[in-house]
Amino acid sequence: MRRNKRAVFLANEQLRYAISVLGENPPFRTFESNRVAWVLGVMEDFEKFGWFWQARILRSHLHRYLKAHPLQAPRGAPDLLSGGEEEVSCYTLEGFP
Repeated sequence: MRRNKRAVFLANEQLRYAISVLGENPPFRTFESNRVAWVLGVMEDFEKFGWFWQARILRSHLHRYLKAHPLQAPRGAPDLLSGGEEEVSCYTLEGFP
């Protein structure tokens, strides 16, 4: 599929902006989780409109960002596996032949 130069230019500009959101000096101030959610939305749009190369590059930058800035649960959020409880599975061996 042939794409015109303007569409490629606009997709690459959007990619540059999304990468800058994950950088040290983002263009807008917000929580890290909001940055990640916004970038995931941009990646989804890239894939939806067939810009797979831009989505792959942005995914790479997102993984690098998450490695350097691990997201943490908000203060006061309940720990789902606290108190030594084991993870519960909806499947058990009972009922299987």
